[in-house]
Amino acid sequence: MTWTYDGNPQANTKDEVRYLVGDTDLTDQQVSDEEITYQLAENPNVYRAAAEVCLALSLKYARQVQTTVGTYSASFQQRSEAYKALYADLRRKAARRAASVYVGGISQADKSTVEQDADRVVPYFGRDNSGFLNSPQALPDDNDPRF
Repeated sequence: MTWTYDGNPQANTKDEVRYLVGDTDLTDQQVSDEEITYQLAENPNVYRAAAEVCLALSLKYARQVQTTVGTYSASFQQRSEAYKALYADLRRKAARRAASVYVGGISQADKSTVEQDADRVVPYFGRDNSGFLNSPQALPDDNDPRF
């Protein structure tokens, strides 16, 4: 098991996951490089990979029980809950980054590019030169090879 952190999350995705999870303290290592590499292979979205690491850490600490020895007490429930909350936050951020909306036809260049694409599906409805929607008579018949 290896653990490395260069302190520059922009340099590589492993460090970015460590940064997002908060696993940057050499004296309190939480997740191995191999576990992060696995999550990045399963989830190319860095926020999703970091969320899955948080879920694993939450489950790890949820399995550990509260221990009291004399005046010393150790409870892992708070740690588990914190990682669970971070998991939910990172999942929301991953979803926002994954969502992509394309709005076509808002620029003349984009419209021309789409119209020149030989592989595009020909629209069933359109406007004729008068500005009105094509009437059913103007639409291609069932024998039209484009459909």
